[in-house]
Amino acid sequence: MARAGIAILGCEQSVAMYMPMFRYLDNGEFIAAADIVKEKAEKARDVYGAKRAYTDIDEMLLDADIDGVIVATPHYLHAEHVVKIAEAGKHVLCEKPMARTINECDRMIDACERNRVILMPAHMKRFNWCFQLADRLIKDGTLGEIAQVRTQWDTYAQGTDAAYMKHRTLGLACLGYGSHTIDLSRWWLGEVETVSAEVSIGWKGREVDDQSVMTLRHVDGQVSVHSVSLVFHKPLLEEYTIFGTEATLQMRVEGLWSYTSPLPFDMKLYRRERMVEDVTPKILDNIDDTLTRTNHFLKEMEHFCDCIVNGKTPMITGEDGRKATEISNAGYVSSWKKRKVILPLRESPDLETFFNELAGSEN
Repeated sequence: MARAGIAILGCEQSVAMYMPMFRYLDNGEFIAAADIVKEKAEKARDVYGAKRAYTDIDEMLLDADIDGVIVATPHYLHAEHVVKIAEAGKHVLCEKPMARTINECDRMIDACERNRVILMPAHMKRFNWCFQLADRLIKDGTLGEIAQVRTQWDTYAQGTDAAYMKHRTLGLACLGYGSHTIDLSRWWLGEVETVSAEVSIGWKGREVDDQSVMTLRHVDGQVSVHSVSLVFHKPLLEEYTIFGTEATLQMRVEGLWSYTSPLPFDMKLYRRERMVEDVTPKILDNIDDTLTRTNHFLKEMEHFCDCIVNGKTPMITGEDGRKATEISNAGYVSSWKKRKVILPLRESPDLETFFNELAGSEN
């Protein structure tokens, strides 16, 4: 089997997401781990079996064994890094959110198109076995006509000085966490026509939103509601409710991050005020078999490598990543201007001014 040579840029969260999955990856090889902190790159290499460790992106991009790069740096660096990787002729799997603004997304898409390389945003939930089951139940008519999707994602994020709570990120709750649920709602319900949102800073001293409530109207009239709070003292709660004319599907996980736990979401199907079926997927007896068959990061990397080796277009494209960012940008405009926003956005909003005003008013 042909194998793609893969590098990972950014050795923070990727050590919990992508790197452990290389042992199961048949069509890809872990060539290099790269991070500006030498100890992190070398530890990633030594623990997860990369061939080389780099602290300089330019040096890494000279490595002829690398076919594609997984960009797992903070999202305020994505545009800079993706453009540089594309210009070196390497394919890109870019962590979400793809970028802070639609202008940054356009730069990334243009660079990858000009250099004829793949740009695949890492919306890994589309590869999750539970969300794929939900998609099948929607598509096969089990739920009937879909009227609404409601999402809730709440977690405890301590303090005010974390890297992602700084002004330079130009967004956290709506942009960062919201990018997952936005992409899922587009996958399930189709494109978005209008955006209404309220974003705020609940924990004084933070520089970007830690709370967001957004309502999207989709092209066929369905509505999706996206609620995120990082001012939450209970264990993590991630919940999705899909309202159909024939049934309601509820998906819920509490106290576990889906990116580190092999356990599935609790999935219940309801009809006429009664639970009729527990459709929660069953894990296998062997953890290796479970991860091989179900881990969304592994499946995402398999797809990325398949696209590299066989010249395929990925199922999630740069345009999908751009649309998630566009909807988040529209949410910030809606909250700022106190009005519903009609898509498409004609230009990137001035998010620097918005967050300066938001931080000033909330603090």
